[in-house]
Amino acid sequence: MTQPDEFQRAFAAVSPLRRAVTWGLVLVCLAGAAWGARPAWRTLKVWRADGFMREAIEFQKEEQMSLAFERVRSALQLDPDRMDALRLSARLQTLVGSEASIQAWQRVLDSAESTREDRVAYLEAALAFERPDLAAARVPEVVAQADLTGRESRLVAVYHLSRNETVEATRFARLAVKHEPVNPTNVLFLASLLSVEASDSARNEARRLLWSVADHPDTNAIGPTVRVEALRRVGSEEVGQRDDRERIVARLESVEPRSVREDILLAETRIQLDPSCADAVVAALLAMLPREDWEHLELACEALLRRGRAAEVVQLTGAGRGMVNRRLFLARHEALRAAGEGEESYRHLLQTDTPLPPFDLELARVRAASDLGDARRRDAHLKDLLRAAGEHPLRIRRVAALAEAAGTREALAVAEDAWTRIGARAAQRIESLRHLQRLADRRGDTWTAREHARRVRHLGAEDEELKLELAYYDLLLEEEPGPALAEAERQVAADPKDPFPRAVAALAYLRAGRPEAARLALDRVALESTSRPGLLAVVVAAYAANGHEARARELASQLVLARLRPEERTLITRWVVPAPAGAELIGVAR
Repeated sequence: MTQPDEFQRAFAAVSPLRRAVTWGLVLVCLAGAAWGARPAWRTLKVWRADGFMREAIEFQKEEQMSLAFERVRSALQLDPDRMDALRLSARLQTLVGSEASIQAWQRVLDSAESTREDRVAYLEAALAFERPDLAAARVPEVVAQADLTGRESRLVAVYHLSRNETVEATRFARLAVKHEPVNPTNVLFLASLLSVEASDSARNEARRLLWSVADHPDTNAIGPTVRVEALRRVGSEEVGQRDDRERIVARLESVEPRSVREDILLAETRIQLDPSCADAVVAALLAMLPREDWEHLELACEALLRRGRAAEVVQLTGAGRGMVNRRLFLARHEALRAAGEGEESYRHLLQTDTPLPPFDLELARVRAASDLGDARRRDAHLKDLLRAAGEHPLRIRRVAALAEAAGTREALAVAEDAWTRIGARAAQRIESLRHLQRLADRRGDTWTAREHARRVRHLGAEDEELKLELAYYDLLLEEEPGPALAEAERQVAADPKDPFPRAVAALAYLRAGRPEAARLALDRVALESTSRPGLLAVVVAAYAANGHEARARELASQLVLARLRPEERTLITRWVVPAPAGAELIGVAR
């Protein structure tokens, strides 16, 4: 039956029933295979992902992070919702210091399988990368737990410290020590908070805490690094006492460093105790330093910079070593700057393919250009710095502060852009508008400043000063003086000694053509020494309107015209000499 026609005759001879049964069996087998294929494929994927995860964990133990990342990514490609892979990915990104760890931990928290430890890890990542705005959403639920751990208490303390809430930071730092009294990290953190307080009792408590770490009996639990760090702090001017010196020296002699890092820390502590031995200690340290061991070279450069040894750092970071990584790159820049090579340090920052992240690089360039007194280059870098800040609120605030301090028109425009971006968040909208109002005042745009103040009031701010500011703006812009006068008189009655409402009332009387009432409104108030130069302009106008032109000219000569709004300058135009050159520039803080 090898010929086709013979096969056809044999198949035709089969009965229709038998043919139907055969095809039915074939279809059943195909259906069964199709039905079982998906579970089999799913099982195969899980088995393969398990293998990738085992390899990733092994690579992590061996500190081969790039290979560990690769295996975790492979596991997530096979199973995107695999919880242990998501958690390990976030942990690896935390270990390598990547800001993407925040988003990675957020993805873990979005899962129903997330744990308390995951929430703590997310909080730790957010605080490590200066994102208290993200941490704020998690802090209340952490604090609400009845069994707060030492680690959680310390993280909450760090959160409050980032918001300059030092009282709350100290309270939670004490809780951290209470929960884990033998944890040196908690003890050192509390000691650092207490050491900056003004009271002797706080500094004495910091000293006692530091000695508890330095004298800890379990050497293996504490380790030389922590012990020497505690001794270095207890020997500092903030908390140390004269009778501690011999005791510190005795403890230092008993420390056996196990790494170059600990050697460097030990050397710095010895120099702190006896600055006269600095040259000998530094020479010995440089002699033992392996020049191609980048981590140890970083530590040595940073230690030398702290001791003011810029020339040695310039030498150590030469021949391309200053481009190896972030810390050496910055060390060379700081060393050149400290050595008086400002232009060279600036050119160092302008190199391409630098190891610094964009924001840190632009921040260093802004400072270098400022040191050189080059406003044009500084303002250009401020614009780039704002772009590099992204959506990071603390970074944007830093850019705004730097731009406002610069004070030029270009820099103030950058500050306005920064505060506008901050105002995109509803919680910061009033604060943003307040800053924008102040910046509009600095550039002499009273109309825009009033609009920002009106928006602040529309958002619900009803403080007395805002009402008075709006009344003052209306008077400067020559609106109907009646409502402004009523508001000023109400606040004068509430606080007769406050100069601001009295000045506003005086200006309202001047606008209403009542100069005598304006003079009476200014009685018994020391407006001539006010920190608001615009109010002194009102005093000048009031004196002149009542015929005391000699006194008006005398006071007007004390004014810096560049610090006045255009409308305030108009008030005193009759009684002052023409504005000096450059007075039209806005650049002096109001």
